[in-house]
Amino acid sequence: MDRFPNDPDAGLWQYQVGEAYFAAQMYQQALDAYRQVIVRYPNHSSAPDALYSIAACYGYLGQVDQVFATYRELAEKYPDSQYAAEAFISVGDQLYNESIGLEGDAQIAKLKEALSYYQRVLELENAGEQARATARQYIHDTAELLASLVYTQIETRFNEALRNEDTAGIQQAIQDFEQLIRDYPTSSSADIALTKIGDGYVALEQWDQALEAYNRLMTKYVDPNTGRPITPGDEYVDRALRYAQQQYAEIYAYVQQLQGQGQ
Repeated sequence: MDRFPNDPDAGLWQYQVGEAYFAAQMYQQALDAYRQVIVRYPNHSSAPDALYSIAACYGYLGQVDQVFATYRELAEKYPDSQYAAEAFISVGDQLYNESIGLEGDAQIAKLKEALSYYQRVLELENAGEQARATARQYIHDTAELLASLVYTQIETRFNEALRNEDTAGIQQAIQDFEQLIRDYPTSSSADIALTKIGDGYVALEQWDQALEAYNRLMTKYVDPNTGRPITPGDEYVDRALRYAQQQYAEIYAYVQQLQGQGQ
């Protein structure tokens, strides 16, 4: 390789040096040899294989942090390689795990980064169905957690605005809940947020908007073909749905009464 560094197969030869060390369970030497592929022949077809093998070496050497750092490097440098899906999922997992010890905006930012890596798996043409299924499940779980954290932040500001009768604060919270619904439309928190939007409009005495918000949740749980009600699988959403139905009935009756009085 040193004699023929420009040979088209030089990258492969260097990779095979790493393979020889790896087969002999000499993982540090294998790692160093594989790394030379990345340094000297980054555009060679063996480069993604070398990075993937580097991650394996770090695993055998017990350097877990370096395993994930290498997967991140693999995902960023060779996003179209056969290992990209696994790399994206592994990096997403690492970021998700890192978020557990964080709070507030820092945790949300870390989870959003993890979510972006899971989503990239679905953009890969060469991702297998198993990788896609795993990514979809992780996207769902991460989005649910993100939505819950964002919802809690908004709810805290919303309740404070209600206590202080802060009109601007209530209006801002309504907008924030709407943004949450746009960002995480399939989450349980998005459904529950509709009741908070309704409550916000009630506090503002904007009855038509309140009815519309509650009705948005109610119509989500009606079979469009049969018109029969659908029971939510989430107990908190089920509770929110029953609350929305009650609020809708009471406000509708109140609005009818006001109209009857000519107000």
